[in-house]
Amino acid sequence: YEDICRDMADHVTNSHVTSDTIIDRTQAIASALHEAQEDKDRTDVVLVIGKGHERWIKDLNRHVPYEGDDCVVERLLQ
Repeated sequence: YEDICRDMADHVTNSHVTSDTIIDRTQAIASALHEAQEDKDRTDVVLVIGKGHERWIKDLNRHVPYEGDDCVVERLLQ
């Protein structure tokens, strides 16, 4: 996972943009939503893409149950 994340981070070339790498998908979504809500005078957009409503994550060639990004976002915004 770290290799994929590092490859993605290498494409962030704007020096004014910061990025974090959080391997756990649910924690990453929670962190992004929390950061987006911190500054009420700033408009942030959080894109949660890639899994959508899928109810599994592939981990070491195994399908592991996952609640789905849609449910994660809904739960975290309540």
